[in-house]
Amino acid sequence: MTLSTLSITEENLNAGQKEAVRKTAGPVLVVAGPGTGKTLTIVNRIAHLIYQGVSPENILAVTFTNRAAREMRERIRALLGDISRRVFLGTFHLLGLRIIRENATDGFVIYNREEQVKLLKPLLQGTRLKAADIVDKISHVKGLALEPPDNLKAIFDEYRSTMHAKNALDFDDLILKPIEMFGTLNC
Repeated sequence: MTLSTLSITEENLNAGQKEAVRKTAGPVLVVAGPGTGKTLTIVNRIAHLIYQGVSPENILAVTFTNRAAREMRERIRALLGDISRRVFLGTFHLLGLRIIRENATDGFVIYNREEQVKLLKPLLQGTRLKAADIVDKISHVKGLALEPPDNLKAIFDEYRSTMHAKNALDFDDLILKPIEMFGTLNC
């Protein structure tokens, strides 16, 4: 398939979706409930942008879940073929991981929940706190980019220090670290 033969079917799109597909300047945020055509709209927008001459490497489509990203990737591949591989299409966490990998000078490891709990257990020795509960609280604080409450601050700081010493990131860091790298948040 060549870009000159690419046809975007807009007959299945409503007026708002058509507007999102045709807007070529700047970003577009598509938010709607399940089954309302978000993926169809985004896929058609990507195809339209490429048809208008935008390089696929300059297109970024981000979603919340791996399932949504996988579905979007399948649809865009069906419409565009191999050129679709050049579009970044993934979750916010995958985008964060890519940014970190492209900009970090040192290698790093990503800790899963089990590894986080294992890391916290020695830090909590002598307390009645449960590591799994603390992981949840740390995730909550990081997810909302909050300062930890006073009763969690010492553990939070020790957790981050230990993670740093091990050159490790957790899942929440995949969002926070790129923000820190761009200097827009001081977590």
